Amino acid sequence: MSIRISATDWAPGGLSEEDLLALARAFKEAGVDLVDVSTGQVVPQQKPVYGRMYQTPFADKVRNEIGLATMAVGNITSADQVNTIVVSGRADLVALARPHLADPYFTLRAAAWYQHSGQFWPKPYLQGRDQAYRLAVRDREEWTAGRQATKPPSHEVKEEKAKDERAAKSGGGPGKKAA
Repeated sequence: MSIRISATDWAPGGLSEEDLLALARAFKEAGVDLVDVSTGQVVPQQKPVYGRMYQTPFADKVRNEIGLATMAVGNITSADQVNTIVVSGRADLVALARPHLADPYFTLRAAAWYQHSGQFWPKPYLQGRDQAYRLAVRDREEWTAGRQATKPPSHEVKEEKAKDERAAKSGGGPGKKAA
């Protein structure tokens, strides 16, 4: 059985972290298998703190302090964010809403990006599946090249250059030890 809870109401004097943990503990004892951890939309005077993956810390707290499986929600917008949340153990599941509304092919694009061949493709889309995977490979290569081009030089290169400069100043020349 799964339930959805509001981890905080974002209101002064409202639901606290202790309230969240007590509620999660009670649901676990009652046999709940998974908690969908949301926030807000409870009182009109709420003052939510929005941001990227802003509700994930609440799911993380329930999962790791109470030992109850959680589903994270709330401004999770990319497949990378989904993978990061699940792989880092912050939640067991992630639910997306707006990304699918903005791009109904979100899941298919993510499968192509990660080269996940086990993804189900509806029959009408099979003609484009192979092209989607090919384009994703190209896009990843371009993305990686862009990341490499903007990557700062490594510390090892800086240290080696500094050694060479010190050696040159002392008369040892590059790669030679000064006397």
